[in-house]
Amino acid sequence: MRNLFILPRIHQNIISELEGIYESGEKLKIISLNKSIYDKKFNTFLVKDIVFLSNIAKKIIGKNIMGELPNNGYIIPNQESIKIIFKSIFRSKRVFLRELRFPVSLISIFFIFLLRKDLIIKIQLQNKRLPLSYKFLFLIFKLFNLNIKINNALPFYSNNFSFVPFKKPRTNIKPEDLASDYSYLNITSIGKLEDRKRILLPLMVARELINEKVFKLINLNIFITYKDKNSNLILDEIENYKKRIIGIYPNLKINIYSSSSNDFVLKTLASSHIYLHPANKEQASYSIIEAFSVGAFVLSQIDCYTTDYLPFENCSKKLKNFSSRNVVRFIKENFDIISSKKNREYRSKKLFYSK
Repeated sequence: MRNLFILPRIHQNIISELEGIYESGEKLKIISLNKSIYDKKFNTFLVKDIVFLSNIAKKIIGKNIMGELPNNGYIIPNQESIKIIFKSIFRSKRVFLRELRFPVSLISIFFIFLLRKDLIIKIQLQNKRLPLSYKFLFLIFKLFNLNIKINNALPFYSNNFSFVPFKKPRTNIKPEDLASDYSYLNITSIGKLEDRKRILLPLMVARELINEKVFKLINLNIFITYKDKNSNLILDEIENYKKRIIGIYPNLKINIYSSSSNDFVLKTLASSHIYLHPANKEQASYSIIEAFSVGAFVLSQIDCYTTDYLPFENCSKKLKNFSSRNVVRFIKENFDIISSKKNREYRSKKLFYSK
């Protein structure tokens, strides 16, 4: 059985799934639009584009139709890449698509249906915010009664699709025994350097907590990835804020990591009381599943839809007003639940997450 993944890039949140397929002995191929640190680990082909056509596409494709796309979303593949995409689909039993709106994805969908291959869509959108392009594609899928599986719940189309639940990462890492006596607090946050991710907020939370002397020591770990040229400006703001507060509060430790291995991220999460996820409008953050699977308590925004997949009692909390003050108040009032060894072990035992 050959599995083909067509991805914007090999993101850390899909590594566990790829490793599972690879280790099972099934054949695996990846077609990617962007380079990543995992390209050499898997059988990866990097799409080559026709630059001037890609630039034209970026100018003429409207956001109101396609929704906002990243820069690699406008890539128009060259003739060689199109041939490789076709051959790869032809040789595959099932095809996984992470994004439907890219020109590469639309070309792939045409080949998939032409060759009658199984398609599994791993999108990260909720129905109420679907761009027009998605609604049009789903209507076509519905009319032709095509065999589609999809990751996220889309209520309007739910009768015509089967939904693939989130799966626990493949790891032997277990929750660590952590103090519950307010001697220290370990917090981890993960996010891309863009305004929507609000990566500065965890530092503000840590500062307020240490300032109120609720905990004797606070360890904050932040894992970052870059998005575009504005990412450096956001990182400068974070680094400057870090320098100011660690100079004032010696009992506040802040570590900022980039390009970290998945095992290191999971080990850090396993030693964390809380996974803090401050991003706005987060459709499907797999880091929440990773954090939960190794025992961390998840705190997220009200519009973070992945948190809906978690069993809520003693496990996670969505805050409507996700200000640093409200986060601090919640942590202070619920630390016994957050740090409970029983609760941490319960979180780590769940294998599948579905709505």
